[in-house]
Amino acid sequence: MIKIEYLPGAVLTIYLFLTILEYMVSPWNWPTKNPELLYFFVFTVNTVFFLGYWAAIHKRNKSESNDLILNHNFDVGNKWFKVGLIVSVIAIYPRMVTVVGRFDFSLSTMWALFLNGLSNAGVAYSEKVLFHGEDTSSTNALTLLMLALNPLRFFVLTWGIFFWKKYSVMIKLGLLLMIVCEIVSYIIIGTNKGLFELLCWIPFLVAASICSYRDSAGSAHGKVPGAPERPAIKRNLFKKIVLIVLGTCALFSAIGYFSQGQEERRKDYLFKDIGAETNLNMNHVVMRTLPDKLAISYAMLDQYLCQGYYGLDKCLGLNFVYTYGLGNSIFLTYFIGQRFFGAGMAIENSTYPARLELLTGYSSLNRWLSCYSWWAGDLTFPGVIIAVFFVGYALGCAWLDILYQRIPTAFPIFALFAIMVFYFPANNQILYFSGSCIAFLVCFALWLIFRHRGTRRRWSVQEV
Repeated sequence: MIKIEYLPGAVLTIYLFLTILEYMVSPWNWPTKNPELLYFFVFTVNTVFFLGYWAAIHKRNKSESNDLILNHNFDVGNKWFKVGLIVSVIAIYPRMVTVVGRFDFSLSTMWALFLNGLSNAGVAYSEKVLFHGEDTSSTNALTLLMLALNPLRFFVLTWGIFFWKKYSVMIKLGLLLMIVCEIVSYIIIGTNKGLFELLCWIPFLVAASICSYRDSAGSAHGKVPGAPERPAIKRNLFKKIVLIVLGTCALFSAIGYFSQGQEERRKDYLFKDIGAETNLNMNHVVMRTLPDKLAISYAMLDQYLCQGYYGLDKCLGLNFVYTYGLGNSIFLTYFIGQRFFGAGMAIENSTYPARLELLTGYSSLNRWLSCYSWWAGDLTFPGVIIAVFFVGYALGCAWLDILYQRIPTAFPIFALFAIMVFYFPANNQILYFSGSCIAFLVCFALWLIFRHRGTRRRWSVQEV
């Protein structure tokens, strides 16, 4: 049984190792150029990630927690949560407008687009590409406002999920409305990004919340302020079973919807990967064993998870060109590099993915190349290994801040780090895009500030 302190680090590390092992036995005949270097690098990065997480868990003094600190942090977070929930619920409609990219958006249009996205994900994705970006000048202020509210939205969702039992039915309905509308927005444009990102962090916070309520009769370390006494064993077991069933259904629904969308987008080249110049091996043991429909779904999921390692293999063979700390993010490249230095295009063209596309035609925008390839232009590949250690360390610190301190800013930054790690084999999911990049930078800065103030407060409490 994995201890709750190790849960996120252990699960994410196992997931990362499984993806590279899947690449090694994939039914797609990936033409790997430097297999020894690729496998050594990925296995090293995965190991270093867990070592960073382990270091954070073992360094932290859990005895620093007490009822005074827990209650203070809960009171602060609760005030911000209630204000943030009101703002976030009001902003649901304009956020959906910016995500969908359709500014003739009404309830009837939304329903029609949702049904279209649910039944024809590939067509919905093509329509999103067609419509997204039209009339953006007239909605620039709205887009900027939604970007500014992203950190608050992440906080509201994460805090509300963890303290779900403590809030009223109306607040729970507000949270559910936010989650449902987030998923609906991405279904409308034919992607399952919203649901997959929620699945990256919700199970961890639910597990932490269950353990906190279970231990509420014990020490202050696991206690949720205002938590009920230890529930009956049968009732608690029933809730766990319900959560497991619901989580499993959500996961398989996401995978099924993903497979449908991939098949519709790739109608003309379902059994080959044009970018990687490889074909699907129909004689692979899994492809021969599974029924046709499941075999195709497995192949689509495998290709989605593994193609980043193919791109990484190619990038490992390129020379280093420095991208000034901005090349990992298209948002930072143009927001800072272009606006302040007039060098956005030069930086973008110097990244590993862009140079690989120039040499081989492997698209840097439409294909995965792993998060490591994007970071390497700013850090070098050895530097990426060091950076991943600190990502693991920060994830562990944020997780302990949730378990033992209830630091409000730890909740959103934990979720953002979890999404980042989940997408390591694919792309730079958090820092690449404007919305998540702004949310990450703001939440990370506030988390460091709050932790520093919390440290001083703990010392003052101990002196008293």
